[in-house]
Amino acid sequence: MIILKSCLYNCGYSIIQFTKKYNISKSHFNLVLTGKKELTEQMRARVINAIKSDKTMNAWLKKKKYSFQDIWNDIDTEPEIACPKGHNKKLAKIRNQFLENQKNLIGNPTIYKKEKKHMSAFLTQKTLQNFNLFENPFENDIKDIKDIYFSKEHNFLKQMLIDAACNEKFMAIVGEVGSGKSLIRMAVSDKLESMGVKIIYPEIRPFYYSRKSNSMCGAFISSIVLALSIERPKPSIEDRMNQAISILKNRKRNGQNQCLIIEEAHTLDSKAFYALKDLFDKKDNFNRLLSIILIGQPELSSILDETHNNEIRHAIRRITIAEITGLGKDIGPYLNHKLRKYNTNIDNIFEKEAIEAIDKRLRIKNGRKTILTSYPLSVNNLSIKAMNMATEFGFKKVNAESVYQA
Repeated sequence: MIILKSCLYNCGYSIIQFTKKYNISKSHFNLVLTGKKELTEQMRARVINAIKSDKTMNAWLKKKKYSFQDIWNDIDTEPEIACPKGHNKKLAKIRNQFLENQKNLIGNPTIYKKEKKHMSAFLTQKTLQNFNLFENPFENDIKDIKDIYFSKEHNFLKQMLIDAACNEKFMAIVGEVGSGKSLIRMAVSDKLESMGVKIIYPEIRPFYYSRKSNSMCGAFISSIVLALSIERPKPSIEDRMNQAISILKNRKRNGQNQCLIIEEAHTLDSKAFYALKDLFDKKDNFNRLLSIILIGQPELSSILDETHNNEIRHAIRRITIAEITGLGKDIGPYLNHKLRKYNTNIDNIFEKEAIEAIDKRLRIKNGRKTILTSYPLSVNNLSIKAMNMATEFGFKKVNAESVYQA
């Protein structure tokens, strides 16, 4: 490092601040400092004049006993502060933490805290034996509609989706990863098929990765043609749209309903929403031809926020949005539902205080608002870790301590 760079940092200047203050070319100055460009006499003179007019830099050079000509020479030591103005607190905190970690490594080993032992997100053999289980009740456990646990909220959302599919509505369901969106969709699909409603699943992933919006729009129309008829989709999008509308009208006149369900809907772009809005607006007299259900992660809520995406407001205003929150007080019944399938129950594995601890651990305070993150997947993972921890402690049941330590 050259003396000039050390002088800048120790006097509280970043390269941007110094060049802006003294009207020096930032790119040229940066290249000179890094040795990628030769120093010109004009640049040398401008920098020296700038330093001479700066009292702080003058004082630092005098303290270190450097002349103005020495500033281009190399120096072996690192800057003492290395903290430009406006960043002092943040960089000082990082630096202090770094020094503290170094002291802990080379100093007294009793200074640093003992790390919490990492507990795996799967049940160990020792844990299975401790709780008299022969397999993990939280892994690959959904093999039938009866295996799905529905809380009051899940049942409400399920009925909303069924109503939307049967009455030509446009609806979006939003939930975090592991909140049960796909399971609700499976249960709804099972019910709709038994009611004679035809479900259409367009494949949007390939078009998302290729970012071909027109292809994605065409995929919606093609999926309708392929799912509802034996016809081959026509090559142009306009002809294909007319083909799809003709098929939908014929089915509607015969008393048949159809619903377009799109998973991973948070990956859709504005053109896709234009296409969906156009499909939804198609009617045969007063009857809409198609119901549409979108299923996606929380990013979908932002997309469907008119303040963020005003250009698709004509589509947003037609969509009813429902959100899946955490299990909350349904954690106990949910775990009991899981365990009964394996000839045990919640009282044999979890103490009452452990269920309360799981609920508390999966709540997040956001100002005055409390956010539930007790989604089925989160509850599964925390329960597994707590069961492993209880086994490590030698407990026969999972208690609150096991949950908080997991």
